[in-house]
Amino acid sequence: MLHWCQTNPCQSITVDALSELLYQSRTSLFKGCKEHFNRTPLEVQRAVRLDGVRELLLKPNKRNQLGLKGIKQVAQHYGFTSQSHFTRRYSEAFGEQPQQTIQGHDSADAK
Repeated sequence: MLHWCQTNPCQSITVDALSELLYQSRTSLFKGCKEHFNRTPLEVQRAVRLDGVRELLLKPNKRNQLGLKGIKQVAQHYGFTSQSHFTRRYSEAFGEQPQQTIQGHDSADAK
């Protein structure tokens, strides 16, 4: 599950499609995710994508290598199509706005 999410961070997938890809029943997939991560399969996928976004926001060199300028492009790169949905989920996950992450790190780099 994690491997698929990490190798396909931009691809959103349904639980049914994911269970088929992983050769697991839907029930088994939910049970395994709850047991190992205390999250649903889609919550696990979202967490992996959000971690990827955060990594790029914290690493301007990596952002530049990918040709991504700004938070919106980084979020879109990881499959987030709604900026408001992305910002809400990011804030819930990390306790700060994406803008705070990028500003705090970029200002630290400038010192």
